[in-house]
Amino acid sequence: KALKEAIESVSSGGTLKLSGTFKATSGDDSGEIILSKALTIQGNSSATINADNKCRIFNLQNYLKLKDVTLLNGDATSSDDTNGGAVCVSNILGELKIEGSTCIVPSTGSDENTPGKNDVYLKDGRMIDIVGALTGTAPVARITPETYSPTTQVLSGNITSGTPQNYKKFKVTRDGATQWYVDSDGELTTTQPSP
Repeated sequence: KALKEAIESVSSGGTLKLSGTFKATSGDDSGEIILSKALTIQGNSSATINADNKCRIFNLQNYLKLKDVTLLNGDATSSDDTNGGAVCVSNILGELKIEGSTCIVPSTGSDENTPGKNDVYLKDGRMIDIVGALTGTAPVARITPETYSPTTQVLSGNITSGTPQNYKKFKVTRDGATQWYVDSDGELTTTQPSP
């Protein structure tokens, strides 16, 4: 609830500065944040948003830039729309930018390839726009695209910046038995990039 209220208090196009952990508990403290205005969330080394497997974190209806923020345990698997546990970019106006140490920590274990478990869902034509060299430890996010195809663009911006290059820091949710990756053009590929 505190995070929702803080977001509501920032004007469209403004910046919300976070530090510490914001964790969903129950009642008013859980439930996705439908973002219908442009917003930057700027964190620091301790800035964490933890949905505690209770809900999706962000449903983007506008622009969101995450800088130095960690997203944990977003879960959309029990909602009507199971796309994007951490961030759902299904609206034509939705846009996600990430910068710095931002990390949308992918689910692990039996949920490693489960759509809706702390992943970023990208509707066709939507991408993650990378600003500068990402400094977070790989993987910085797991992408679930609407369409799996070698021409599906999932990244834009500074795709090849950094060491290792930014595109190598992303995972892609499996499509059945097929493992997908992101190539240096920001498009999906079935060819694993060199380390």
